[in-house]
Amino acid sequence: MGPYLDPDGENVPRVSDLREFTELARRLFLPYYEEARLYWPLAVEDGYFLGVNEVSMYLPDTLKSLVSRYGDDA
Repeated sequence: MGPYLDPDGENVPRVSDLREFTELARRLFLPYYEEARLYWPLAVEDGYFLGVNEVSMYLPDTLKSLVSRYGDDA
């Protein structure tokens, strides 16, 4: 319900698992994330993310580069 029907926010759904919710949001809204996540463990093992911060590793350019490097077409 929106603020008109529930002005105090008493009936607002709560997120029970913030990490799971964040993963869903990344999969839905970050360009290249859905494919890049398939190669994530390999990239971590290979040291691909060494020296990057917690923001830059999720930037579309970084994700696209990851897919290019580890994807099937690479």
